[in-house]
Amino acid sequence: MQQVAHTLNISKILLSELDVCGGTEFVGAIESRLFSELPANRFMSVGKPSYNVEVKVIDENGAVAPVNTQGELCIRGWPLFLEYKDQPELTAKVKDKEGWLHTGDMVSMDECGYIYVYGRMSNAQRWKVASNVIYSISIETVLLKNPYVRSAVVLGTDNGHGHDINYVIEPVPDSGLTVEDVTNYAKENMMSSLEWPVRVFFYTSMQLPMTSGSRPKVI
Repeated sequence: MQQVAHTLNISKILLSELDVCGGTEFVGAIESRLFSELPANRFMSVGKPSYNVEVKVIDENGAVAPVNTQGELCIRGWPLFLEYKDQPELTAKVKDKEGWLHTGDMVSMDECGYIYVYGRMSNAQRWKVASNVIYSISIETVLLKNPYVRSAVVLGTDNGHGHDINYVIEPVPDSGLTVEDVTNYAKENMMSSLEWPVRVFFYTSMQLPMTSGSRPKVI
């Protein structure tokens, strides 16, 4: 991001802006720090919780997820909506008795409180790796940050006691991307070693059915 700001000659703007992240039900709950204050390895973060806002990441059982582990974003505090008008049942589905809003967003939080958003929980493919749940979308989001990766799908294959993680990647033409390149990139950028690939496959868009959004179609 710093390189982009320098290239576009807008560093003064980027370095002085303070953005907020939120949704209809939780406006401004997450505050993006000044780019000048963000370490280089945290530019993919949307920021930290705003002041006087409680944030937690929970697993599928409702327990607080470990650091750098994907789960559902829950928020409690002043930015939250009160209720959906005349829809008490719908309100009760997303806001529990302790005041926590269950956003349905899949995120992780690092050891310093920076939050990373990967997508919606309802759209996430889940794989079991070493008794942990791994989500395809969190890995795909990181892979697509690689300038030599045009598109990527992460699939699990049964190994008898869980799943092996496989990357299926369409490289940018003439990029020269290799399996070793992808593996090293994963080791440098993934939140956990459980997200590293057991196998890496390359393909072209002509070899697989594609969605209207030009992504590989997973059935």
